[in-house]
Amino acid sequence: MRGKSRGLVTPLPPSPLRSGGPGLQESLHHYALRMAAQCCLTIRKLEEFLLRDDPRAPKAGNAIFPSSWIGPRSNFRSLLAALEHDTGVHNLHTGTFHVLADVMGRGGTRRRQIRGEGRVWCPACYLDWDDPSSSEPLIWAFDMLTACPNHGVQLESRCSSCGVSQEFSAGYRHRRKCQRCQCSLAHGKGARESDKQALWVNAALLEFTTWIATVDTPITNEKYLEFLAEMRARPNGEPLPPPIRGYIAMEYHRRALKRSLPTVTTLLNLAAFQGVAIHEILCHPSFAASPRIVPGVARFDGLLFRRRDLTRPHRRVVYVIDKLASGASPLPPPSVLWRELGLWCDGVRDYCPLEHESFTTRFRSQDRLLSVQRFKLGATSCMRLLEKGGVPVDFKESLIQHLVQRFDFNAAAAEQCASACAGLREALALSEDEGELLAFETRRAHEVAQWAANGS
Repeated sequence: MRGKSRGLVTPLPPSPLRSGGPGLQESLHHYALRMAAQCCLTIRKLEEFLLRDDPRAPKAGNAIFPSSWIGPRSNFRSLLAALEHDTGVHNLHTGTFHVLADVMGRGGTRRRQIRGEGRVWCPACYLDWDDPSSSEPLIWAFDMLTACPNHGVQLESRCSSCGVSQEFSAGYRHRRKCQRCQCSLAHGKGARESDKQALWVNAALLEFTTWIATVDTPITNEKYLEFLAEMRARPNGEPLPPPIRGYIAMEYHRRALKRSLPTVTTLLNLAAFQGVAIHEILCHPSFAASPRIVPGVARFDGLLFRRRDLTRPHRRVVYVIDKLASGASPLPPPSVLWRELGLWCDGVRDYCPLEHESFTTRFRSQDRLLSVQRFKLGATSCMRLLEKGGVPVDFKESLIQHLVQRFDFNAAAAEQCASACAGLREALALSEDEGELLAFETRRAHEVAQWAANGS
């Protein structure tokens, strides 16, 4: 596997993609972890090998993010094509969001969290784990999925012994043990999901993932636009309530201008209101948009078109933005803030557009003593330094020295960047306090209720 030409290397083992049943196909990310372990490589080395001859491929190392393997909006296409070529297994695309790459955004899919929760697992699945046949399914990638479709128990995101979250990139042979205390993540005491809305969402996502495994041709944006257009028109049947009419109009405007892609949460909301499956919206728009005389038996009327509840990590976004914007310190680059919160820019913009616009506008207007690119590089390096721990009490002075020595910042530029990082670190630390978040949410309750009432 050291050769440079594909014609001179030994192909990877032709291991098939695993499945635990309909909708439980293995994710390509987990498949890659298995393949790396089988070849005695790290997943990063496997990525470097797969992208060895592709001049258009993104920089090696990006695939530590699971979304880089499964999509829908990432560099997964290069990795997918290389894996299918080198293994000779041609159905690996069913372990990705390949068919949704042009019509669904990243929002609503789990990805690496620098702080907070990201990777989830079913403790019962880990308890029943069988190396020759078990796998982590693609459906675990949906962040709205609350319970295992196989066992019905709630998914977990932290070690039940020490409470530590687990890294997405943990190797295949070490994934079922806590990376800190080494206790098993498997147990048979998981709580069963009983919430009505969560059960409906879980069933809808299972049906959606089952459909994904059966489709080879990617879905185009035109079908979704057709659905939105017919929802707006509604020539026959009952008129749409004002909040929903506003929601549909906003979606149509964004998609027509290609500003953003719908998230799986948006698709679930639309499916719930119409009493249809998600894939029917994307494949049969006229049927999905037609008024229902008798709602489908699977329809869940409690999923409302309103601002979603502030749940981690999203509720931390609003808090941290508010904290930074109301402070006197310089603002860090938006991309650094989104990364520290473990979210993509599109996810923040979709969730809290007003806060996103306010923050980015103020950042652009503040006096900067260096280019945005250098600011981002310096701030990213400072935040990584703070993550490693062991930073002295006067860490701001340490950051200034770090910026001067490593990035050749002048004293004023180093002071500005270090101050922005210090303010961000303080806001992130405060956002970990549950009491602080609850107090903040109480102050904003009236505003959120007003947003929901106006449907804007």
